[in-house]
Amino acid sequence: MAIPEVADALQALSISDPEPEYLLFGPTGERAWLQERHLRWQEGDEDNLVSWTSSLLFALVYVFHLHANYRDNSAFDDINLCIIDTDKFPKAVFLRDMDLIQVYSPFDADLKNFKGLRSRRDWYFGEYLSQGALKIENKCRIVSAQAMIDMGLYDLRHEFKTFSRWEISWTPPWAKPVIEFRKLVYQIEGSGNSDDRIWIAIAIARLFGLCWVLPMAANLGALLPPSEDNTAIIQAFSITFFTGWLALPTSKFKLIYLGGDASPLKTKVIAYDSLPEVEQFSKIMRSVYKDFCVRELRSKLLMANLSLPEIPSKDKY
Repeated sequence: MAIPEVADALQALSISDPEPEYLLFGPTGERAWLQERHLRWQEGDEDNLVSWTSSLLFALVYVFHLHANYRDNSAFDDINLCIIDTDKFPKAVFLRDMDLIQVYSPFDADLKNFKGLRSRRDWYFGEYLSQGALKIENKCRIVSAQAMIDMGLYDLRHEFKTFSRWEISWTPPWAKPVIEFRKLVYQIEGSGNSDDRIWIAIAIARLFGLCWVLPMAANLGALLPPSEDNTAIIQAFSITFFTGWLALPTSKFKLIYLGGDASPLKTKVIAYDSLPEVEQFSKIMRSVYKDFCVRELRSKLLMANLSLPEIPSKDKY
């Protein structure tokens, strides 16, 4: 195998014999056909692809889609949200759907038609594909939908409570509610994110554990009506432990998130303009980091000012 990135990716997957099943191998027409079937959610034993999304909104609506689906109809206790740290995986493990479609659509008429749908601004959902069973231990956090509901998901956005009442059917809603949500929240001038729902977002985020609180809180906060400067979110975050100073036994101080792997500086965000919820998440993370830097600078200047020697008064000479 001549491509090191692909070799590393295969080591992260449970694929013992990658040819021709692996996406980057095998006859081109078969790969195009496999992708088209998977992206349209057509069942088949030959499909070992797994879909992921960079849109928390899309994933949350999928929870209610599964709950109302005759093929699944799972209780919320049995539906989980899995958040992964992609930095802990080799390159080429996750491949963007549109990149694959761009390459393989010339070889399959149905995939070419599907490309037209996905190219429409409203119908892009940040999908990525992996293949086989990923080794995700110690690289993810899994929380049940019921736990998020119990922590106030319906109060965060009342739309989710409405979704929970969908009638069971073979084709429950999924994409269209996401599109309608985007129009409601991001295309209409909102009153800003200055309400108690920010604290609900933080409470839900804490379910995901220490290193995930900041990015999850920002993702959930991105589902609220945006404001120009995200003042309310910054204020809430600034008095919450993950953006403050933590006193250690050694009397030293360490910023446990802004200097960690989940910091805004190290959090990679690919926010296409067709993913307004991800764009808003990116804006929140940048605002939080900017606020932190300003406070840090002020603190350093204050400390420097206090450490300066006192200048004797001219009256003494």
